[in-house]
Amino acid sequence: TYSISGASNRANPFGPVPVVLGKHRVFPPYGAQPYTEILGNDEYLRMLFVWGYGRLDISDIKIGETLLSSYTDYDIETVEGTSTDADITLIPDIVTQTSVNVSLTAAGGRVVRTAEAGSDELSVDIVFPRGLAYFDNNGNRTSYTVSVRVEYRKVGNLTWITQHTFTRTDATSSAIRVGHSWAVDKTKTYEVALTRLTADTDDTRTIDDVMWSVLRSIKNDPPVTFPKPLAMTALRIKATEQLQGVIDSLNAIVTSYAPTWDAVSGEWTTEESL
Repeated sequence: TYSISGASNRANPFGPVPVVLGKHRVFPPYGAQPYTEILGNDEYLRMLFVWGYGRLDISDIKIGETLLSSYTDYDIETVEGTSTDADITLIPDIVTQTSVNVSLTAAGGRVVRTAEAGSDELSVDIVFPRGLAYFDNNGNRTSYTVSVRVEYRKVGNLTWITQHTFTRTDATSSAIRVGHSWAVDKTKTYEVALTRLTADTDDTRTIDDVMWSVLRSIKNDPPVTFPKPLAMTALRIKATEQLQGVIDSLNAIVTSYAPTWDAVSGEWTTEESL
């Protein structure tokens, strides 16, 4: 294919690795599936992009038409694709993220999902989308508490193991996000269940809706094992109040390097191509 870029970033498992010749603005494919994580009450997005076979110079990175430097609270790692590149540390594992997005109610009981086989760790997030609070007779916002139990079991077993209990007390009308992760035996496949322990209420003065938002299956293996050095960028960026969904328009000016004859020294050097 003669095309090296598209209008958006996309996954292309087992597809061709881009070859960049000259200087172009490139929308790279994903090097791994994007995933989120919860830190405090904020959601962060982690992504890996593959620019192509190295060595490549990467500059002027944007999200859409906006320079990445215009955003706040992000970390970035870029390697040019040489044999001496440092390891990418922002995306050290293979993470499969499943969007559950199911409301948890005491009446509904357990909500069950199956994790990916061969996982070293499992992770769940819950969210109180409207916050958590009780309004008294005077309209004052006061604290309210909701508990959610996290259980897991090997597929085929009858007994559930309690891994964690989220117990959240707050008095806010802003979204609340909390997460939990734990190690498992990678030789087994697991089911994960979340159960609301706090009784349901239809009191309009109470804000206590809670959802299971995400299940993650984490394998402690590098996401890219391609035998030749690749130019890549890993990005960790705060999504809360800054992004809408997964980034699919990251782009940059990508320039290949080429052997260049230096007539003065009479030697070949490596320079950026035009």
